[in-house]
Amino acid sequence: MLDYYSALSLNIWSMLLLFGALHGYFLAAVFSKKGWSKRNGNSIFAGFLAAISYILTIEFLHEARLMTAFPHLLATSTPFIYLLGPLFYLYVRSVLKRYTVFRRKTLIHFLPFIICILTIIPFYLEPESFKIAYLRQAETGPVDLPSTRAIYYGLALIQNAIYWTLIYKSIKSKKTAFKPLMIKWLSRANWIYGGFLFGYLVVLLIFLFTDFYLREIRYTGYLLLSFSVHAYGYLLIQQSGLIERLDEASKYASTSLDKPEIESLKARLIAFIEEEKPFLNSDLKLEDLAKAINVPSHHLSQVINAEFDSNFNEFINRYRVEAANNMLEDEQFDSYSLEGIALECGFNNRSTFYRVFRKHTGTTPARYKKEATEQ
Repeated sequence: MLDYYSALSLNIWSMLLLFGALHGYFLAAVFSKKGWSKRNGNSIFAGFLAAISYILTIEFLHEARLMTAFPHLLATSTPFIYLLGPLFYLYVRSVLKRYTVFRRKTLIHFLPFIICILTIIPFYLEPESFKIAYLRQAETGPVDLPSTRAIYYGLALIQNAIYWTLIYKSIKSKKTAFKPLMIKWLSRANWIYGGFLFGYLVVLLIFLFTDFYLREIRYTGYLLLSFSVHAYGYLLIQQSGLIERLDEASKYASTSLDKPEIESLKARLIAFIEEEKPFLNSDLKLEDLAKAINVPSHHLSQVINAEFDSNFNEFINRYRVEAANNMLEDEQFDSYSLEGIALECGFNNRSTFYRVFRKHTGTTPARYKKEATEQ
């Protein structure tokens, strides 16, 4: 009889698992790079993604028939299922600024993870030969889900479902206090997490209440976890600059400004921008604008981020592009070069003008001018 673990198996299942793991590690690195230095929640979400990726890595080793080469990694991914809920919950709470992570009392969230490790320690201490024999028996022995694993996975599902509910309530309670950028990201991320949990429930029920163990069904559960990683990656691509903008947005979650004050400051800002046109000054800084309308710079930054879904530079560049559009459409400026228009509208140089203009209009200044004159 051919040994199941006698040859490497890079089939469609193993490759999808590997791709999900690598994508997760990449995203974790991106979030981590923006996390530790600024001491914000990005590092926690990086941990969440890394935990998912480690689970996928172990399953890849199983499916690729490489686990006998690393027998001491057997069952090491099981405790990580108990990390997903706490890490995602703490990430959401840190973004919403309910409390600073990590405090001593937050360690209670990691007790299930620690308890799970402690219960598996006897197995971890078994010799390599025992684990290899266990692997081989698992492929030729009973095909039902072992009762111990059913308990581990069932409790993990309950724990994660509880955290999903807590996250949902936290986001909902802040819906009126935060503008779309933050709420949209957190809500979508949580629904992706919830989608995986629903798939997890379906797979577990199949294992528990049927008399067969379908390999394809088992890996469907892990592929759902893999697809969750890809979904998070898609959201990041869809919302360019999301991580940096969340950094800025999270700074103001505990601000003293209430809704009427925010609306008042927003109106003052718009009036000053449209009347005085400070954006025409290429050296304009946040502090200069805040001083001009007599508000603290951090309050002004909060309003721009929350009410206009932008950072300061994006906000100012919108007005500069609008001014450039008006000049390109006006015949009295036909004698101006594109570089001259860029400087008149507050841009420092031609290349920045082209890049920002194309981002906001989807076309180049030259093409925009040509189309305007042809109308």
